[in-house]
Order: sequence, then structure tokens, then C-alpha cells
Amino acid sequence: MHFKEIALLFEKLENTSKQLEKIMLLRDFYNQYPKESPLIFDIIAGNYQRKIGKKSLGISTKTLLEVLHFVSKTSHTKLQKQFNEKGDIGAVSQESFTQSKQTSLQNSTLTLTSITKAFSTISNKTGSNSNKYKKEILSKLFISAQTKIEYKFLARLLIDDLRIGVSHGVLKEAIVNTFFPKIISLHYLCQNCNYINISTTTCFSCREKIDTKNQDSIVEKNFNIHECKTPQEIVGLEKFIPTRDDNEQLAYILRNTKQNEFIKSQTPRELYNSFLNSFEKHYNCLNSFQKIIDKIAKRLDNILNVEIIPHQPVLSMLGTRAKTITDSFSSTGTPALIDYKYDGLRVQIHNQKGEVTLFSRNLEDITKQFPEVVEYIKTNFSDCSFVLDSECVGYDKNKQTYLPFQILSRRILTKNVSSVSSISVVVKTFDILYFNNKTLIDYSYEKRREYMENLYIGRTLVQKEMLQMIN
Repeated sequence: MHFKEIALLFEKLENTSKQLEKIMLLRDFYNQYPKESPLIFDIIAGNYQRKIGKKSLGISTKTLLEVLHFVSKTSHTKLQKQFNEKGDIGAVSQESFTQSKQTSLQNSTLTLTSITKAFSTISNKTGSNSNKYKKEILSKLFISAQTKIEYKFLARLLIDDLRIGVSHGVLKEAIVNTFFPKIISLHYLCQNCNYINISTTTCFSCREKIDTKNQDSIVEKNFNIHECKTPQEIVGLEKFIPTRDDNEQLAYILRNTKQNEFIKSQTPRELYNSFLNSFEKHYNCLNSFQKIIDKIAKRLDNILNVEIIPHQPVLSMLGTRAKTITDSFSSTGTPALIDYKYDGLRVQIHNQKGEVTLFSRNLEDITKQFPEVVEYIKTNFSDCSFVLDSECVGYDKNKQTYLPFQILSRRILTKNVSSVSSISVVVKTFDILYFNNKTLIDYSYEKRREYMENLYIGRTLVQKEMLQMIN
């Protein structure tokens, strides 16, 4: 796929501040390019960069300016001045593109494949000559570009600063609006061009005013309509819990309605939110649009089968601020478990029979930063598999006191872990999300806590003593 097509999408996304328009642009792009879009969505979300082992490519603005100087023959001084004025490497890159270069290289093409290949190569390149090697790869990418718009978004993409105003939420809604059934009174069919709009009364495609009063008849001429009823009204579902957002009702809808069909419901917004929630839940476990799309493209109700995959980081559940204890119970409900809050680092521990990976709250692989934690799990838990949520806290063994986070953070920032090995740590586990091929996120916290505590039962006395040291 030519990068020019992707850059044009980015330009359209940047030029609108309306979230619904961004969702429709992404939905339409997916329908036009279904094979490539999942990867592009993951690149926008930063998932692809993490997949190849990098939060970002580590390319500095200075490096990009040097590359632009080489390929455009624009002076360093001029490029730096433009960047100081604009503060946008994309705009500087766009201005450095010349018509003469465009004409001379019209047979070259910048593609999505060439960019992802460069990403992978750059992420794996280390050593004294790595920066020079990176510049050579980046130069080839820019030389392959044929238009100013490619220059603009290639530069932004390389430093992970697209500036297109697309959040994870927008990407999720774009996919939900692509794959899930449409809902009357939320999705409006244009009587003029048959474009399916999302909660807007002016057609996004032809800009005509939409006839919202006669949607039933307009839709019936072009699509099948399935009326969504409560579980008691559906034959064969009388025994299910009678709530509109009940999981069984959702499964029934997804099994029996296709993505190009419309649903009529008395509670359209609740139904749409149930679609979003089911996708959100799945995404939190996989953090990959490619993997989720691959599942639901085969069968839509696969979205309900949420499974955690060991060594694939799960999006961490974050705390909710409350002014008082009473206010906090309004968020958590009762009964509730009250636990200590430590000034440490959130660490997600993935163990698959002695294969151990550690992830930070931002889903970065931090396994190498805590070798003693890895060794301890390998020694004591090589007979089982689990995903634990925990807090890693710095600890002063002599004073038997916890250390502030600022000291512990040296473990993350350093490239030489042995240089900070004197900073001891303890691990405070507080949740288990997966155990021996079983995903536990739908279990109550009380039940998950029971699983977590049972994980430690049956170990040897030595293992228990070590556990007390590390937990």
C-alpha cells in the first residue's frame, strides 16, 4: 500500500476537530483498505511500536533535521530556524520537499511495507554506528516519498507525533461502527446517496440534509431490520436474566445480525454502549486492533470470548480519585477490600511455566530491569502459569523501610541494571488476572483474591520464606 493514501487519511483527520467525522473517516478507510487498516490503526495507537519492542523508535528531532538536510539540500541553519518557528517537524519536512526532487524521483514509491520494515530494522540496531545506520535508512524513506504530504506525516510518524487528534477511543468506535450492526436513530441512512452516517443530520458524504423522520422506511428499502427485544420477549430466552444489556441478549444479537443490517431498539444508546463495552473489554486484554479484528472478522460474537494471552500485556485498571472514604464507596460499591498504597512501580507479571515477562503500567517490557524478580518466579513457579498485577517497591534491607519511587525509578532509566543492583525491591501482588489457561477478569475480586492466595499454598518452607521476602 502506498504511504500517500495513508498520508491523505492523516491530513483529513488533522483537518477536522469533530470526533464523529474522524470515526466515519476511519470507518470508510477501513472499508476501502480492509487488509492494511488494522496495522495502520495499531501504528496510530502505538501498538505496533510496542510489538517490535520499542515505546518509540528513539529518533530525535536533531537526527531528522540532519536527514532532511541531506535529502533536500536545505541548510542546517534554515531547517533549525523553521523548526524553532513552527515547532512541528512535519511542517518543516513538508517545506523542505522540492518540486525538482519530486520530478526526478517519480518512479520511486514510499509504501507501508517499506516503513514497517524500516521500523523493525531501526529498533533492532544498536552499537557505536547505529545512529549513522539509522540516518541511512531514514534517508531512503524520504527519498522514496513523492509528495509533500508524505514528507509531512513520515516525519511526524518517525517521532510518534502524528497530531491527527485520534485517540484509542476514536479507533475503537471506528471499528465498532465498521463491524457491528447499525442501530436506527443512531445511524442515519442518507436518502440521497445511501451513506450511513453516525448521529449527524447532515450527510457526511453528499452534505445533503438527512430525512430523520422517515428512517424506518428509508432503511427498509435497502437493508434488513431486526427488532431488538428484551430477553423475555425472545422465544427460547425466557430463562435468562431480564436486563437489556444482558450478555446473553448481546450474544443473541451478534449471532443473528450481520454488520450491514440495522437493529431497531427501544434503548439504542444502551445497545450501542454494550457494543463499545464488549470491544473495550477485549481490547484491554489484547491491546492489538489487528488481533481483535482477525477474531471478529471470522465471527462477530467472538468479541464476547475474552481471553488473556500470556506475555501479551493487559491494560492496567487505574484508580479513581475520591475526596472521602464515603465517596470512594460510591465508585467501588460494597463490600470492598481496602489495601495499602505503596510508592512503587506498577508491574504486571506474566509467567508461563518459568517463562517470565514483566510489563510496566504503560505496557513497556521491563523484564531486564528486575532480574531477581524473574529468577524468583522461575525458581518457585515453573510448574504453573499466571498473570499477576502488582506493585514493585524499593526496599532498604538495613533500615527495613521502603524507598521513595525516585530511587526505584533508576532501575527503569538505566541501561546497565547491575549498576543499580544495590537498590533492593519487594513485590506486593494484589490481583491475579489469569491462572493455568483460565482468564479470571470476569470473576469477582473476592474469587480472584482466593485464586491468588491459593497460588502460594503448597510451596516448600524455603519458598514461603522467600515469598515473604519478595511479597
